[in-house]
Amino acid sequence: MRLAAGFLLASALGLAPSVAHAQTLTTGVPVLAATPSMLGVIDDSWAKAMKLPVLFDFTYQRPGEPTDVYVAQDPGGLDVAFTVTQRTSATLSQQTNGPGVASDDNVSVILWPQGTQGFRYRFTANALGARYQTSSENSVYAPTWVAAGQRTPSGYTVTMHIPWSIIRSGGSKSWRAQFERITISDSSTQVWEHQQGQRNSDDPEYAGELTGLNVTAQAKAARPKPRVQVYGLGEVAPPAFGGTTSRVGVDLAIPVTTTPEYAGELTGLNVTAQAKAARPKPRVQVYGLGEVAPPAFGGTTSRVGVDLAIPVTTTSSFLGAFHPDYSNVETDQQSISPTAFHRFLSEVRPFFTQAAQNFNNTFSCTNCPSTLYTPAIPTFRQGYAYEGTAGKFSFGAFDAVGFSRTDSAAVLNYTIRDQGQIIGASLQRVSVNLPGFRDNTTTLYTGYLNQHSHYFGYLNVGSDSGTSVTDNGLAQYWEYGGGFVDKTTTAGFTFQKLGPQFLPADGFVNQSDVAGYGLFYNKKFIFSKTATLQDIAVSTFFNRMHDHHGNTSQTGAFEQINFDLKNQLSIHVYAGSQGIEIFNGEFLPFNGNGAALLFRSQTSTPTAIVYSAGPYYHGRLISWTYNTTIPIAKRLNLALEDDENFYSSRTEPAAKQWLERASLDWQFSRDASFDIGARRIIGRNLPDAFEPPQFALISAGNISAAFHFLAAQNEFYVVYGSPNSLATTPALIFKWIRYIGAEKGT
Repeated sequence: MRLAAGFLLASALGLAPSVAHAQTLTTGVPVLAATPSMLGVIDDSWAKAMKLPVLFDFTYQRPGEPTDVYVAQDPGGLDVAFTVTQRTSATLSQQTNGPGVASDDNVSVILWPQGTQGFRYRFTANALGARYQTSSENSVYAPTWVAAGQRTPSGYTVTMHIPWSIIRSGGSKSWRAQFERITISDSSTQVWEHQQGQRNSDDPEYAGELTGLNVTAQAKAARPKPRVQVYGLGEVAPPAFGGTTSRVGVDLAIPVTTTPEYAGELTGLNVTAQAKAARPKPRVQVYGLGEVAPPAFGGTTSRVGVDLAIPVTTTSSFLGAFHPDYSNVETDQQSISPTAFHRFLSEVRPFFTQAAQNFNNTFSCTNCPSTLYTPAIPTFRQGYAYEGTAGKFSFGAFDAVGFSRTDSAAVLNYTIRDQGQIIGASLQRVSVNLPGFRDNTTTLYTGYLNQHSHYFGYLNVGSDSGTSVTDNGLAQYWEYGGGFVDKTTTAGFTFQKLGPQFLPADGFVNQSDVAGYGLFYNKKFIFSKTATLQDIAVSTFFNRMHDHHGNTSQTGAFEQINFDLKNQLSIHVYAGSQGIEIFNGEFLPFNGNGAALLFRSQTSTPTAIVYSAGPYYHGRLISWTYNTTIPIAKRLNLALEDDENFYSSRTEPAAKQWLERASLDWQFSRDASFDIGARRIIGRNLPDAFEPPQFALISAGNISAAFHFLAAQNEFYVVYGSPNSLATTPALIFKWIRYIGAEKGT
């Protein structure tokens, strides 16, 4: 089950009465003549900064450990510093910039420059000064900003400088903001702003406000508009003169400065007055790639391509991709964990990390069918997109033009978020065009939450049409439901129907031809942070579905209890019975009852043992998972994993399968890392619900290695093999990406 628009409880909240503010905290941001010290020390250069308390422990709903934040601005950007007092043991290991920073004790600045409906930015740093950032504008947002950290006798200090140029503010001078401190050892989250009714620490409607952020003053001159000149050409000629052909190309003119180098001068022209808002920089992302491989694997080759993002307004951009390449090192997504459905893969291609950000904006749904699943779109030759926000609206549209194939999509979202209500609506259309094949899917997602009563309701409808649809009545999707959600409780019901022909060609649907209801209830009990048992979380889900013939197609009853103990130890116990109508109409069980023992699961060095067993397909399944990450040296971690499945049946071959995986992660600087991994899969695949069982024996090994370096305008990869291949790909890839204008993901 997935609940969107803030309905998933992102953090544990306390049961004690909260101390709440009657109105939003608002503070002006002092202006400094120059950037203050960025060495992880608060000295005299911070004397004029505004000092704010970050004292409220949102997890346990009571005052937390002493923490202060200093806020100021200078001509180049926003300046923030944290002083943290910490009595509990420190969790600190991440040396390289990246997502692992969130697994350490850390502090964050969260910004909504356009209010609750606009882009969201999070800037996070640990006590070592390693940094990580995320943005709703791009899932690979990776600009350059400054962070430095220092350990102190009582805790640690962090200083940050966030340039104006890496934020799409739309020229706003008042930004929603939240300052946050996370301590891993006791799962506490401290915040600056907190109010009655707030469900999550980073709800934008309950954030504070920073005023007087005069970002437009940084525009020293009005930048000329960039130009993109795209051509399409068709030529008909005899073979002797080249034959019939077609071509598409592009010419670019992108301002680097506001004036040419050799120009006359007219004085007294006040062009800065024309700039009503700070326009983001355009970005041209050019890559060059060389690959050395045996002929059987494509041979030695080289390629050049470009991705670009050109601002149209201060909060929207035109995107383009020409001869795109996706050879970047990716996360190993191979898995043998038991599942009845297709595996959902993560998207890594640069064009879609920004072009697809506003899609699949469901307010709430259960067993959600995603009508846009970009990994289903094959490699394309060129792509064009337009995306952004405008007030309460966000939108996106793209065309991915491939080889005799075009994938197109468009979405328009409308959102209201305030302390009284949340209202959401999203209209989306996805199309696939191939010779002899068409598919068009249209969906509308809506919902409403009352922030005072905590009750919500939603309605989703959709329709699929095209070559594969023979009866429009069998290609419909609708769902409605409602419930209650607050700090520690989520409860509700849903009614859903997916027709047997609702199968979007660019979508992801776990199971079509289902109609019925579901019930869910989640509750978290929070105890004292000094108690041995810190919290208990209870989750239940129950559903009954049938197909369009009236036959039972899906049933489920799932219960789980999690016990989180002091010293980062957790015990999970679960019981589940699930029945699925498989590809040939047979109704079979896919059950799992078991337990998990987890240690330091929120850190970068977790350990877990997971056991599951129960009736499965035509037999019985026992599954074990063991994994751990061990710090070998200050910057070196060793990750080990062993997964084992044992499927037995009286009518089918026994399926015994092992996955063994080991990897070394060397963080040898803030901007660079080296990883090497080895993986082996041995045995037979497990049967699933969507295809005939394949019990052929598999014995495959994979070795891959990657060096990655990102610094400002340059990014380098040296990669051997591919972590996503079943067996080793004997190819060595060298790749250089040059970012002209704006930086990666901005």
